[in-house]
Amino acid sequence: IIPDQHFLAQTSTWIADSSAAVVDAVDVAADAASDVAATAVSTADENSWWESYIQLYKNGLAYVHDNIVDEPLKKAGFTQTWGVSIFLFTAAARACLIPFSISQNRSSEYMKALKPYQKKIKEKYADENMQNKAIGKLYEDAEQNPLAGC
Repeated sequence: IIPDQHFLAQTSTWIADSSAAVVDAVDVAADAASDVAATAVSTADENSWWESYIQLYKNGLAYVHDNIVDEPLKKAGFTQTWGVSIFLFTAAARACLIPFSISQNRSSEYMKALKPYQKKIKEKYADENMQNKAIGKLYEDAEQNPLAGC
């Protein structure tokens, strides 16, 4: 059985049309991919401060792991050393924040000590404006800022 010429011509036309459609689809997909890539680059530029912030912590953790923890523990026979690295990095980061914690706790204790005086002021003055002025004066005399503990 030999296919006739008309059938072969139609088939070759169909194959040519299909290949042209595939080429068009590939061009559309390539354009879409380049648009997605451009969007990703612009998003990365917009988030660059966040990425820099995260990268700072990544580099710090990698430094602790590579230069302080990994080699001595591997010599001692331990293979899983990231837990110790994370612990030491977290302890160091928390140690850097201790001065802020001390200041916050001190301010909080002073504010607790001023609570009875605030209560007396609120009982003494019915007018809210006078209460606010008197409490402001109390903070000023005690050299305290109610927002310092935040």
